[in-house]
Amino acid sequence: MKYFLIMLCLFISNAGLAAQKDVAVEWRFLPEKSKGIDFLFVIDNSGSMGSMQRQVELAAEKLSKELEVINFRLALLTTEPKDFARTVIDSSSLTIASDLREAVRSLGTNGSPTERHIEAITTFIQGEQFKNFKRLNANLEIIFVTDEDDNQPNMSSTEFVTFMKDRKLKYDISLIAPLTGCRLNRTEAYPNLEQIIGQDPLNILDSCFDRATYEEKLAKMIKSMKAEASDTNLSGLPFQQIELLGDINLDSVSVEYGSQKFIRGDLENGWVFKDSTNQLIFGNKVELSNQPDGTELVIKYSYR
Repeated sequence: MKYFLIMLCLFISNAGLAAQKDVAVEWRFLPEKSKGIDFLFVIDNSGSMGSMQRQVELAAEKLSKELEVINFRLALLTTEPKDFARTVIDSSSLTIASDLREAVRSLGTNGSPTERHIEAITTFIQGEQFKNFKRLNANLEIIFVTDEDDNQPNMSSTEFVTFMKDRKLKYDISLIAPLTGCRLNRTEAYPNLEQIIGQDPLNILDSCFDRATYEEKLAKMIKSMKAEASDTNLSGLPFQQIELLGDINLDSVSVEYGSQKFIRGDLENGWVFKDSTNQLIFGNKVELSNQPDGTELVIKYSYR
């Protein structure tokens, strides 16, 4: 989330003896709530995808009704890895449905028969375009649209999680793929993608290519993502560490967010102090809890 440093107060009780006296510091950060959703659609463009791509086109009108009331960005990728998106659509568009239809239509079905969904995501994320696409305070939703598993995964599920974590990306993944009536067993059909998703894939099809079912469930999926985005207060700190001033009195350090207190020495959910760099380092699992609007993150300490 995006934070703003709104106050730095230094209280010196005796200016004449400042070198001998502790200086009390109070830093306050005011968090913002989630501002919309950034969608990454990875749409299979292999030869068998004509019917499924057509279903996405037909669902564009209903999908646009859900999108037009939120702040969103939507990038379309294919299963052929590139460091740029084929198309980017955002909430400034006045023709979301037609833009989406045209974007899907432009993908075609002449792509490689070797689908590489995971590499498509990681390659795009490492490219320059993603830096301007992904907003700090927006939810990231990755949606695979395909009829085949990842045939050549470039990393394991554990490696993918680490890849995203190293980039401080919090995300959800969904799978739009034919299952009932088309596949006998989900895990036999999409084992590599299912490992990356880490949960049951979202099957939006009750039959292979049923338009009414497809539109209804796709809209329901987007609506669920909207609700999650609007309910999200904070996804975590925007920094993993922060440099403090002077010779720190560690017993004076406190970090609070409303009623939430961060514990010294907790390497996961609290903080530690790195003496060599004079940094307060937050745990790798720190998340800010839900607090009333206007609640500030407060860091207090004293130094000489």
